[in-house]
Amino acid sequence: MIKIINELKDINLNDYIIIVPPYMELFYKEKYIDYNYNISNINNFLMDEYNTSKRLVNKYVSYIIMDKVYNKLNNSLSYYTDITSNSFINDLLNTYDKYYEYEVNDSNKINDLNMLFNEFEKELSNNGYYTINMLYKSVIEENNFNGNYLFLSLSNLDRNELSLLNKMGNEGNVLLNINNNESLSNKLNGIGISNTLEDISFENKNVLYKSLNDLCDEVSFISNDISKKVKSDASLDDILIICPNTNIYEPYFSLYLNHPYNKNEYKGILTNRFVNSFCDLLYGDFSNSKFIEMLKLGIFDVDKKMVDKLDNYIYSWNLEDELFYIPFKYNPNGNKKSFTEKDVDDLDKLNDIKDSIIMPIKFLLENLKDVTNKTEMLKLIYTYLLEEKIINKLFNIDEEGVNNLISLFEYMNDYMEDEISIENVINVLKNNNLYDSKKESNINFIDIMNYDSSYLGNKKHVYLIGFINSDIPKTLNLPNLLTNDDVLKDDLIKKIDDNNNYSKYLFNTILSCDNVTITYPKLSSQLELTEECSYLNLVNKKEITDKEIYDINNFYKKYSILLSEEKTNKINNKIFEKINKSNEHNLKYKLDKNITEELYENVLNTSPSSIERYFKCPFYYFCESTLKLKVKEKYLFDSREVGTFVHYILEKIIKNDINEISVSNIDDLILKYSENYLEDHGKISNNTTKYVLRVLSKSTALIIKNIVNELRVTKFRPTYFEFKIGDDKIVKPLEIKLDDKVIKIGGIIDRVDTYVDDNNYYFRIIDYKTGKKDFKLSDVLDGLNLQMLIYLLAIKESKISNLNIIPSALLYYPALIKEEKYKVGDNKDEILEKKMRMVGMVNKDDVDILEKDNIGRFINDTSRGVLNLQKTYDLDNLNNLFTYIKKMIYNMGKALYDGNIEVNPIGDKHDACLYCKYSSICKFDKKYDKKRKLKKYTNKEVFEMLGGDYNA
Repeated sequence: MIKIINELKDINLNDYIIIVPPYMELFYKEKYIDYNYNISNINNFLMDEYNTSKRLVNKYVSYIIMDKVYNKLNNSLSYYTDITSNSFINDLLNTYDKYYEYEVNDSNKINDLNMLFNEFEKELSNNGYYTINMLYKSVIEENNFNGNYLFLSLSNLDRNELSLLNKMGNEGNVLLNINNNESLSNKLNGIGISNTLEDISFENKNVLYKSLNDLCDEVSFISNDISKKVKSDASLDDILIICPNTNIYEPYFSLYLNHPYNKNEYKGILTNRFVNSFCDLLYGDFSNSKFIEMLKLGIFDVDKKMVDKLDNYIYSWNLEDELFYIPFKYNPNGNKKSFTEKDVDDLDKLNDIKDSIIMPIKFLLENLKDVTNKTEMLKLIYTYLLEEKIINKLFNIDEEGVNNLISLFEYMNDYMEDEISIENVINVLKNNNLYDSKKESNINFIDIMNYDSSYLGNKKHVYLIGFINSDIPKTLNLPNLLTNDDVLKDDLIKKIDDNNNYSKYLFNTILSCDNVTITYPKLSSQLELTEECSYLNLVNKKEITDKEIYDINNFYKKYSILLSEEKTNKINNKIFEKINKSNEHNLKYKLDKNITEELYENVLNTSPSSIERYFKCPFYYFCESTLKLKVKEKYLFDSREVGTFVHYILEKIIKNDINEISVSNIDDLILKYSENYLEDHGKISNNTTKYVLRVLSKSTALIIKNIVNELRVTKFRPTYFEFKIGDDKIVKPLEIKLDDKVIKIGGIIDRVDTYVDDNNYYFRIIDYKTGKKDFKLSDVLDGLNLQMLIYLLAIKESKISNLNIIPSALLYYPALIKEEKYKVGDNKDEILEKKMRMVGMVNKDDVDILEKDNIGRFINDTSRGVLNLQKTYDLDNLNNLFTYIKKMIYNMGKALYDGNIEVNPIGDKHDACLYCKYSSICKFDKKYDKKRKLKKYTNKEVFEMLGGDYNA
């Protein structure tokens, strides 16, 4: 039984499976968040009913299978023969999505499409996949629907959905909420369900109306009008903007809509751009312009300045269409131009860069020339991308795109024919977009929707923009390969009527909101004259005449226009005052002391990294360490976890196996602990993870060998790993007294090495760093690089031993060795040895204990074989440094308890804003606000400033 309802009162929703359109699922789940209702969108509902091991096909597998089917049936087709369009497979797929919705005429074209689509579904099924169309067929044929079902907010139904609804109504109890939708009502009548629509009239409906010059003025206007509403206590969550096509308006929203809104965030674009260019290259486009296009992506090992020089040379000599593998030469076009020695040197460097890029590609193409086996072909291409580190560089900046690319390679290997041509691979790579988009939402933001997929929800203010006849009502678009002649005339007329009725229904639904503002541009995005939509004749229009400016950017715009027209003496004082008021910019945020007392109480527990965070920017510290704000992140193994992985492997091997390590077993040990890491941290082992682990494991093996060699020549032995400083540990937190309060500083040290003689307990601390690390005492003056010094101080003041406790060194160990290309004549072993040296500072009185005569081999504390005093300290120096650090932390504590949380970021190489997650709320404006500059002194100057006797 099927029953039409217009409201939900007297219905117990717990008794029904609630089915909603996909784009409204989140709205209903949030609306009924306090209830345990069974809510699902129609596609998910079907997949729940479809008990099978088959999977819903994705866009990559769809393309590969359709391409395979077309090549298989090519000789059997009578209409689609000798197709040369690269987009044809995508056209087939787009046509398939809507093909079964239409009644079509018999023809050679239709016979071809039927043959292709039937074979497509057969191939998908054989490979364990299904499409939405196949899903509907299977569910309708194989399932019984004897439950209670409630369809909410139905706005349109296709043929599959009508068939499903008919089956559900015959077997179960179905309630439909169609909201007086004439188009939908007519479709339901077609399956025997009658409905009496209410007569809705909007003749007396009043709407606000505004015609603007173009899309720029249109978006500027609504931005100003929204500012007006917000000043009247409206929330951005109350506002909805509906437009014919969000893609057309998106650039204008980005420029002129000065409020947060649900933007589309695209990931994978860089990888997609590279793959398109790379495919053109494989297809024979060796032009200079193509290579420059690829180089500008920044994924080849070429300095940006050299890319600029390459680009400038090619542009200045008009060589865009010349072949990239032809050497650059002087005066290539015969023009008279003198070359300096520097020009000659630069040209030689440019040719060297050309060779370094072109030779691996030539090698790849030579290897591909006679290959027809798909696995071997894909392996060659993928190996090139790995060996040239393209995958690695792309992964660091476009993780999602690389994951899509790796998946596409896997799908090609799984589903393409065994014997293929390079053209087959190129077509698949080039015609599959590797980027994805998702809505980027905020806590309080404006919703922007397309006209044909909009819903009001709880919105109080609606803007219907771009309201012109050419866009609304939406034109009926047939599937890609179908034309009007292919569809039965009666069916086409019915579809057009349904489309127009649906458009009117959407318009009426939008007008049901109490506050509707309609705008239209007199010029379209193509700068063509437009006409306002005829639907406006159905309502009473009220022209908006309010010219007052509420939007800050519009203030600036008007003010700048008056300035440019030299009318400053005529500027309205009220506007001028508002501009100045809007420019008030105070970043010295301050909390009430009562609040700080509650936040920190009498004991402020912190860590060295939090302290450095404070000195980078107090507001950053407040957000991260006090409020503990968290950014939602995916739980994946990615480049951000490189440090954690390397720390784990080094700790396990040095702690458990340092005495048993040999050349023959080191790889096995790394593999064992790598697998343990994935298991311990709940990581998924996929191709991307395996690749990252393989690269890291190779580097880690070098590091461990170096550690073993270093331990052979030092008296220090690794004693503590992941050494925790805490109230219940051997080393207690460092305490800084603040009158009646105290700061306690704990933490974890990667490694502590010790050596003991009759009177002294020597220790050094080691921190593993996967990135480049320079240790400069001048940074300490700004509150940076404090971590190792705080740990030294905490151990020195502890009761770890009854002997004299002597800090012998603080050292950063390079835990990740990045591969690089060597030049002819380079001593690779010597270069590698330098890259693996520890950096930091050592106690100059303990050098013999550290490394005897080999200190310069393992620690970067020598210059030309002589100890570099700039990288050493004595205990007096160190004590002066400790005194200064304690004073800094004391001042930090006083400032926090006083409520000072100002936005005052440090700049230069420690730029606090570079990776800050809270830049959207701090109001720091990089155009106008200044960052603190780092102090720049030598280590010797720092010790002298702090009162130490450096030369003692």
